[in-house]
Amino acid sequence: MSDQLKSIVFTAVVALVCALLLTGAASGLKARKLRNVAVDRQKTF
Repeated sequence: MSDQLKSIVFTAVVALVCALLLTGAASGLKARKLRNVAVDRQKTF
């Protein structure tokens, strides 16, 4: 493989891994976020 193709493949793999990590973090924190929103609504009223 040429150096340019290796760079493109590496960039694509890094982007995919980052996207998967971000998706996992967002999914994992969704319940906590909803709980915080409910608590915030109770405090404001």
